[in-house]
Amino acid sequence: MGSAASSRSSGTGGPPSGSSASFARKWVFRNREVCVKRIAVLVLGFTLGLPVFAQQLEQYGAKKQAEKVQPNQYLLNQSGEKIDLIQEYYQRLLGKQSGVRETGEGISESLLPQMRAPLVLEGAVDPASYIVGPGDTFVMLWGDQLTPIPFTVTPEGLLVLPTVGAIDVSGQPLAEVKKTTALKIKSKYPVGEAVVALLTPRTFRVTVVGSAAIPGTYPASAIDRVDRVVAVLGAVKLAGMKVDTAAAAAFPGTQMLPPSATVRPPRPSLRHIRIFRMTGDTLDADLVRFYATGDRKFNPVLRDGDVIFVPVDRKDGYSVDVWGAVRLEGSYEFREGDSLTTALDIAQGVLPGADMQHVEIERVMGPDSLTTLVVNLAAVREGKAPDIPLRPNDRIYVRIDTHATATSQVSITGEVRYPGAYPIREGTTTLREVIARGGGFTSRASLADARVIRNRKHAEPALGNPDYRRLSDMRLSTMDRESREYYDYEATIRNEQVSVDFLRLFGQNDAGADVTLEDGDEIYVPEAYTNVYVFGQVNRPGYLSFSSGADVDSYIAHAGGLAEEADGSEIQVIKAGTKKWVDPRDTNIEPGDQVWVPKKTKHGFDYYWPIFRDLFAIVSATATSVLLYIQVTKK
Repeated sequence: MGSAASSRSSGTGGPPSGSSASFARKWVFRNREVCVKRIAVLVLGFTLGLPVFAQQLEQYGAKKQAEKVQPNQYLLNQSGEKIDLIQEYYQRLLGKQSGVRETGEGISESLLPQMRAPLVLEGAVDPASYIVGPGDTFVMLWGDQLTPIPFTVTPEGLLVLPTVGAIDVSGQPLAEVKKTTALKIKSKYPVGEAVVALLTPRTFRVTVVGSAAIPGTYPASAIDRVDRVVAVLGAVKLAGMKVDTAAAAAFPGTQMLPPSATVRPPRPSLRHIRIFRMTGDTLDADLVRFYATGDRKFNPVLRDGDVIFVPVDRKDGYSVDVWGAVRLEGSYEFREGDSLTTALDIAQGVLPGADMQHVEIERVMGPDSLTTLVVNLAAVREGKAPDIPLRPNDRIYVRIDTHATATSQVSITGEVRYPGAYPIREGTTTLREVIARGGGFTSRASLADARVIRNRKHAEPALGNPDYRRLSDMRLSTMDRESREYYDYEATIRNEQVSVDFLRLFGQNDAGADVTLEDGDEIYVPEAYTNVYVFGQVNRPGYLSFSSGADVDSYIAHAGGLAEEADGSEIQVIKAGTKKWVDPRDTNIEPGDQVWVPKKTKHGFDYYWPIFRDLFAIVSATATSVLLYIQVTKK
């Protein structure tokens, strides 16, 4: 019987020994049937569970897609729109660097009122250089006259004096006219002194031609210079500016374009202006050099009938560049006769600390040939060496040792005896030394909250932009979204603070906590706190006077107690100085601490429903698979 039972129990494990071929076929068929049933159950379970899994996968994909447009959970205002600000920053940065700065062309356009009042003198008229002409008014006094008599030069250039006669004065210097007229008067009235003086300079018309924005004929006075007329007439206006109607009103009768017309003149040259005189003489005006040096010989006085020709600027391919330790770097239009000192005068001179012995001139000698001339500018200025004539497209470089001339300093603000700026030796002077020079701390100083801010100067302007620096730093990072958002948060509140423990350095006199300072460092020592700030879900949030030994509950009670929505189990203390959040049971309240009482978190149906739905789907699918498996495999 035991043998039979053993044979039955092993029926599913394999055919008994000595069985026939028929029995073996039945055993194989029965086991195959069981395998097929089990596979069918698994397929059915997978089929039923696949929609649930697909739904979960779809929800996960939708969640990740939503995260791409969600704002940073740490910085709600740090969304993708910040990229636009960075783009704008680069546009401004490239806008400053695109092309060479144009200098010497910023003549004021606010001289229109002065043309209406031509008698604004730049000083006493020089009788030796002033040329008399039709329209000049003189005042004279001779003999026993008590009242001066005015006389005006006629259009024919005559000065007609009653009982004396006509005197031809046109085109003569004022000094000569005064002398000749006085002699003529004395010949008629020998008694007394003859006084002859210029009362009012004449006005006349000049013509502006060439690349001026509004060419034409305009009034000027005998004391006006070229720059005034050129500036008022808009010779330096940018292309595309509309005609100034105020200018038309100032000069009645002048042929002007319609007020709505848009003129696009080529860029005018202010270094090659030519003045053609009625006498046949031709003068040159160099307004760039005049404004750079103040030398009036580059800005001649106008005469009757002058024609002012303003040519087109030839600076492109016909210029001189000045770079380095000069007051006004840039590219200037070249003019024949320019020299090294001319270019440096136009650039407003060299800066203090410039290397005067090694000024470099880089010169193009051919299509593929450059040469560099090294000039001792100090010797040239002193007359010990000849000036260097320049050629078109020369580039001048004036070097300076910024490290030799730079001065380093730090500033102290707050609770020290003598706040202010203090010079330092960068990388050598320590914080302890500077505080000692500042007279030490006052009795109100809070060492726990004192800090050093490092204002590092960036050689690359873009590095001064915190957004650019943040994106550049994490360009090669492999952080996930949450880590990246937290990095954004920390980078945003980053204030370049130096890690230094004032309590350890000054309170415990630990020299190992001292730090060396750099140029621009700011040392801030605030006043010690005497309050504790309680905020959040309390009835009367605000500052409370510090009470030694008082616990959190005492401060909350003084703040009116917990509000109805307060979560008393999640109260936190924000420590002064470190800003660390700690449990009230793990710390004592100190001056400057903050007590934060959060609000109870309430979740509505929308919060719990997705969790319940997903959990129910998973449980249902699992239960269905188990029940099917039991039914299929049940004998």
